[in-house]
Amino acid sequence: GKQMNQIRYLIIGRAKTGTTAISKTIQNATGVKNYHLEPKAISFFENLGYRESNDIVKIIFDQWRSRPRLLNAIINNELGTGFINNIFITRDPRGEVVSRVHYVAYYYFINNDTTDDDVEKWVNIFKRKESNPDSVSLKDIYEYIRDNFNILKNNPVLGVMDLIKSYSDFVGRVPDNRKLIVRYEDFVSGNLKGHPREDLLTAKRDVGAELERTRRSGGEEDWGAFILPSDRKWIDDLYGPTIEALGYDRDASPGLRAINPEHSSKYVERIIHDARKQRAMQTKRV
Repeated sequence: GKQMNQIRYLIIGRAKTGTTAISKTIQNATGVKNYHLEPKAISFFENLGYRESNDIVKIIFDQWRSRPRLLNAIINNELGTGFINNIFITRDPRGEVVSRVHYVAYYYFINNDTTDDDVEKWVNIFKRKESNPDSVSLKDIYEYIRDNFNILKNNPVLGVMDLIKSYSDFVGRVPDNRKLIVRYEDFVSGNLKGHPREDLLTAKRDVGAELERTRRSGGEEDWGAFILPSDRKWIDDLYGPTIEALGYDRDASPGLRAINPEHSSKYVERIIHDARKQRAMQTKRV
């Protein structure tokens, strides 16, 4: 009679799309103690299949992307794990790209020795954007970072869009009875009325420090202010079909013109501060 009353959920998504917050909320809703963060080995799931326990498991698609058959075996319950739902998280690619252009500062400042001047120079492009949104495009921002800091040699939007497309293709191939989609945007804005698992998704959200750092705007999608008319064409040429395949409107323009500095330059300042502090601590330890 194994699995009859087991509470088990699998949450799958791409990095930086709310997988932690959503899986933790499901843990809060179910009261399940065992929370497994990003297991990367198939043996984990084989072992799970042998035992009877309640578990919330969160995995990042990027870590399984090169092993689609193994991931399919998990999703199709071939290992006897008995997940009640496989919950796939989607996010509008345009929102994700804007988010990453902000977050890239964290990786740079944690991996390099930097000065206060570097911080000021980095944050400057976001401040310019805030004071005159229509004069700075998304492309301008990443070209500024590329040229001033010698990183992002390849268009970062291309790299991440490649991942988004392979995720979109994968989710598209999962049979309907094996997937439950949760939109990141609906989750952060609390717009879950009528979602089949509204019960799991509206529990207490204590998201922890990591998400506080990665969650930039806490709900309002402001990418329309970053993606200017000059950006729309190249983004649509490259990714229109993927945006559509994920169920988003490729012609949408949220049109939020003013940018809240808390979600942009001040956010970037905060994560740079975190990154430099962590780097200083690591350097001391060595």
